[in-house]
Amino acid sequence: MTTNQSLARLGSVSAFAGAIVLFASTLLHPMGRDPNNSPEAFAEYAADSFYVWTHLGQFAGFALLGAALVALRATFEPGRASAWARIGLAGTIVGVAIAAALQAVDGVALKVTVDRWAAATGDARAVIYEAALAVRQIEIGLASLLSITTGLTLIAVQKTTLAQAAQPPQPAPHHVHYIEPPQQSTSPTGAIAPRLQKLGNHVFPVSTKNQQAQLFMNQGLGLSYAFNHAEAGRAYREAARLDPNLAIAYWGEALALGPNINAPMDPANEPIALEAIKKAVALKAKASPREQALIDALTYRYSGHAEDRKARDEAADVLSPEELRIAAEYYDIGEIGDMHHNPAKNVLLASKALSKGKRRVVIYVDISGEVTKSPPALPVR
Repeated sequence: MTTNQSLARLGSVSAFAGAIVLFASTLLHPMGRDPNNSPEAFAEYAADSFYVWTHLGQFAGFALLGAALVALRATFEPGRASAWARIGLAGTIVGVAIAAALQAVDGVALKVTVDRWAAATGDARAVIYEAALAVRQIEIGLASLLSITTGLTLIAVQKTTLAQAAQPPQPAPHHVHYIEPPQQSTSPTGAIAPRLQKLGNHVFPVSTKNQQAQLFMNQGLGLSYAFNHAEAGRAYREAARLDPNLAIAYWGEALALGPNINAPMDPANEPIALEAIKKAVALKAKASPREQALIDALTYRYSGHAEDRKARDEAADVLSPEELRIAAEYYDIGEIGDMHHNPAKNVLLASKALSKGKRRVVIYVDISGEVTKSPPALPVR
């Protein structure tokens, strides 16, 4: 549930509860005598043992209605609606303060005064009666002020609602994990990506004699595990620029363009990713057995056609018995946490779901040491 939905629900509950409490408390208020006949009204108030609690209930109901308006104000989008909502919020706060003063005068001060008037005799009774009339006039003044404030606040709330309805609908939120930076001018050296520092000491040994290309492969894999896929792609492309025959660099570029746990693949990247993995396949004869296995596994991910994306993602979600046999024979099966926190383990097939509700596994290739046995590429149906 979103914050706005929670606030809207809170406001609805507060409004409903406030209306019920205010209505019930008003019904319990003594109204048997004519309020314009002060002696009779005062006598009725003095005889009512729940008088103070009735007024406390009225204040609680009004405060709940105010809380509902505050919660409603927080749900409006920026703009004219939000500006009117701020005015309504100020009116609500002032109104609740006036209501508190009103109930203090009417529910407490007047009750104490009429109780003493009812018990007094002689001249003292007449003096206290005049005091009760004075308290009653203050009550009437506060009630009038509360009515004006409440009316103005409701007008602001109505203006808020109309302004909100007039605003164009906001676009639905769309997750963008990383925004590709604008195209920059070519570096004097021709470099595609900068050499980033303090990314850790993880190493991804690849088949290159170019030390700079090796460093950018390390950088690319570290950024892939940091979910900075766009910057990882730049690092892989820089490795390919430094060593054009490095097949695994094109594999990295294709990997970075693909779907990930945070966002689906951009359909426009399908043909680019396919071209990158084709380059990797064309050069894989010069790659190590481990790199060849990684390249082969990724060839099934892309067709070059955006319309094939959904079907290919769904087809790759379930491991067949044959895939499980190959995985158990050639690869380690570890927990997601182990893979996620250790970039020295490179994902071959990430988060493959087993059929029939079995537990999820992650298949990875341990790249921290030499591979002594060449694993086959897992078949994709």
